[in-house]
Amino acid sequence: MVFERKLTETIQEGLIYYINGQRFISRALNCGENTYKIKGTEIYLFAENIKAEPEIRIDAEYLDIGIKGYNKVFEVLQSIGCISRLMISVVLQNTISIYNENTIEKNYNLYIEINLTYNVQNYPFTITRSKILSPQSKDNILNELLCLAEKIVMKYRFMFTLPLMPLKSNKYHTILAAGVGGLLIHECIGHNLEADIYYKKDSLLNNKIGMKIFNSTINISDCCNKSNYINFELSSDGTKAQNVNLIKSGIVESVMSDKFTSLYYHIADTGNGRIASFENRVLPRMRNTYLEKGCCHPEQMVNSMKEGLIALESCGGSVDVVTGEFILHVSIGGIIMRGELVGLTFPYILRGNVLQTLNCISEIGNDLEFKHTKCIKDGQEIKVSFGCPTIRLENQNVYC
Repeated sequence: MVFERKLTETIQEGLIYYINGQRFISRALNCGENTYKIKGTEIYLFAENIKAEPEIRIDAEYLDIGIKGYNKVFEVLQSIGCISRLMISVVLQNTISIYNENTIEKNYNLYIEINLTYNVQNYPFTITRSKILSPQSKDNILNELLCLAEKIVMKYRFMFTLPLMPLKSNKYHTILAAGVGGLLIHECIGHNLEADIYYKKDSLLNNKIGMKIFNSTINISDCCNKSNYINFELSSDGTKAQNVNLIKSGIVESVMSDKFTSLYYHIADTGNGRIASFENRVLPRMRNTYLEKGCCHPEQMVNSMKEGLIALESCGGSVDVVTGEFILHVSIGGIIMRGELVGLTFPYILRGNVLQTLNCISEIGNDLEFKHTKCIKDGQEIKVSFGCPTIRLENQNVYC
């Protein structure tokens, strides 16, 4: 098998952010070119920096919402509690990729984020919300940030008046609010269905294509053109990107591949080849990976629970991609009694095996929320998103 691709890449980035009212600005420009060859089972990469004039000069100050804009967002968020820390970030990334001197892809990603900490009864609760906007939204950055702030206020308007209640380690029926379960989908399902990991003998899902591993309500996809999320027309191999059904009705249907793994394992190239920069080799990577939504209304899921917990926010965790064992850190949780949220909990840990846990899903919400993050694999850090609707899990192990 022989494959050769030349790439010339220019990445510009402008960043402006506020921390407790203090403004910071940075700019970056990275230009280079490489030749990527696959011959037999060997990969050859020749990369070098080049001097290039950017097509568009990013002025980071153009992204600035100003101290007045910062104060407007602060006032909205302060309406429901005492804020000890507020960080607002706006990032514009302009990437121009030229493949084999005749195919050009231009990506303009505008990224906004709110990260804040409330003091609730002298205990810090941290919330993060982010969104990727279209380039045409540059004139509406402040309005988009205000919309994010209002969504936070709507969710927590009455919750911070609830008492903080003690919680004992035990098994609980548990609801994961929209977005919270996305980390499990990304780490345990997504990574194990990247072709270079899937075909390893110790992979959690090795040789399971065509097998039913979940109930029929479970559908998991990786997409390249989700509105307001990370978008791709071409992979870093220059292959047309496509949406991939990973799990369909509980059955493992496909893996995510790049040019090398498609040639090596004789499978279709799904256009998931990605690189952190021109200096790196291409790897099969996720883009926007998510559990598809169901038909249950989140409020009804709470109302129908006699006794249990709801995980409102998470702050990461750890996953063994070989065994599927995971720990999910819940930073803001609630206690449900007789179908009502009666109190907040101190942070706790949800622990289990992802295959068993996803088979404990009894209800899937009709909402879907994505979280944006950075994913590191073989030393390459790239931007991805993962999503999950509200889900109800039965008899989960909770540790305080």
